[in-house]
Amino acid sequence: MLSAVFKWVHDQREPSLGTIVEITQVLKTLNPLAAKAFVQLYLGNIVEDDPDSES
Repeated sequence: MLSAVFKWVHDQREPSLGTIVEITQVLKTLNPLAAKAFVQLYLGNIVEDDPDSES
């Protein structure tokens, strides 16, 4: 696992979607703001309300 994290940090590899979900779930229990920031690193603001999108 440490080698995988090293590769993520050094932009040599991206975590799988499943790994991102697991990390987000753990962060959410520890610090919801950290979980949100983590998700934004990978998804940007696509989950935020877009004032130009249709409701």
